[in-house]
Amino acid sequence: MPGSLQLMDAIHDELIADLRASWEPTWQDRQQHTAYFGEVNPSHNPEMPATLIEIAFHDTLADANALREPAFRHLASRAIAQGIAKYFAARDGTSLTLPPGAPTAPRARWKDGALELSWSPPADDPAGGDSPAGYTVHLSPDGRAFDDGRPVDAGATSLAIPAAELGAARFARITAHNAGGRSRPSSVVGADGLSAAVPDVLVVTGFTRLDGTMLFREDLSSRSLGTLDRAFEARINDGSHGARVAQALSLAGYGSAIASIDAVRAGAVALGDFRAVVWLTGEEIAPLTAEDRGMLAAYLDGGGALVLSGAEAAAGLATDDAAFLESLGATFVADDAGTYALAGAAALAGETFTFDDTGPGGYDADAPDVLALAGAATPLLTYPDGGVAALVSTAPRRAAVLGFPVDPVPTVAARARILAAALAALGLAPEPDPESTDEPGGCCDSGGAGGDPRGAVLLVLAVAALLLTRRPSLTTIRPHGFRRRCTR
Repeated sequence: MPGSLQLMDAIHDELIADLRASWEPTWQDRQQHTAYFGEVNPSHNPEMPATLIEIAFHDTLADANALREPAFRHLASRAIAQGIAKYFAARDGTSLTLPPGAPTAPRARWKDGALELSWSPPADDPAGGDSPAGYTVHLSPDGRAFDDGRPVDAGATSLAIPAAELGAARFARITAHNAGGRSRPSSVVGADGLSAAVPDVLVVTGFTRLDGTMLFREDLSSRSLGTLDRAFEARINDGSHGARVAQALSLAGYGSAIASIDAVRAGAVALGDFRAVVWLTGEEIAPLTAEDRGMLAAYLDGGGALVLSGAEAAAGLATDDAAFLESLGATFVADDAGTYALAGAAALAGETFTFDDTGPGGYDADAPDVLALAGAATPLLTYPDGGVAALVSTAPRRAAVLGFPVDPVPTVAARARILAAALAALGLAPEPDPESTDEPGGCCDSGGAGGDPRGAVLLVLAVAALLLTRRPSLTTIRPHGFRRRCTR
């Protein structure tokens, strides 16, 4: 059909240029070809320009490996979209703006009764789009379901949203936009201030890995397809793991702020502003750089506390800096415990947990580290065979090391129990709640001397009224809106 040759050239030129710029400088160009292809010839397609695109050979190992990589798949698919856009711009004689890249280094904090969000512009990318004309902040109560967003003034890279405007939302992600469209979203950040003070805990989202070795296997033999490796990014790393941990911290009574690893490394977030740091490494192979270790050493030696969580963290440190790992109270034993099951010790004695969550927001942490105690460390969790899964040490540094990632522990209550036990063992009590009281008639008292059982009835009626007067979504009810913590 008329236009097919021009469409072919536009897509071909963009693919070759982008793959050579951002993947492999010597990517082979096998040129364009025309032939009587059944799928695109006018007998079957008399309506529109069409072209077939062959990117790689599935029977060439290097090509097949590239096709398994999410980064390659994104790069190639974006190049095709950009090529199509360039074809239409040339055909119509119009100027072209390509959609921008995603914002980088997102971070959040709770300040003066508002959720304050900050980010940096998209990273330079020779195969990417054009500069953003502005940004949109999308809010969520749970880090997964986001609203349509609110625009930010052109050029601005921060936004403070008062609590009165947030409703149930405490999490956000940011997209960039211009005349060409909207970017992919940033990773999820958020903050929860349980008092006017700076939140207790900084959650560092250090799990950014997304590669072909992380594809998950799915048995499709019922469809005569055998067992396949699947590349669904939402099942590998969807960028929401910080929210899963922040929800658990809130339930346990700790205020939190989430920052991406890029923001921390850029110095946009100061560890010393927080009583504790929960550093999430997920399935990162070498999660802590030399600069990260230096930053954490200074923070810990200044009195801070660390919870290091990840399936490969101890293994990576055993290779890169065993002395730093030992200063946290741990040594490395084995790279794969061969289980997802956990048994509690110390304050968690008698309790059982699992980190096998491959549903929404979870992922398959299939190689958890086995640890050993160093110095005066004590176990917090073990695997079924008795191997140490998590430990706590208060000397020479205050740290809890988890040989598994805490974020894919399936329920928020279970995550809260593990994190609360770790932080308590490090000497961090939950954030004081000005509404809490242990006086008779307070929230702990259900009657008796000075008590008034009508408080519980009024609370139930208040919740019922809220449910009846709003849309039937439990996400509109903030749990800490009713939290009145007690010591009993």
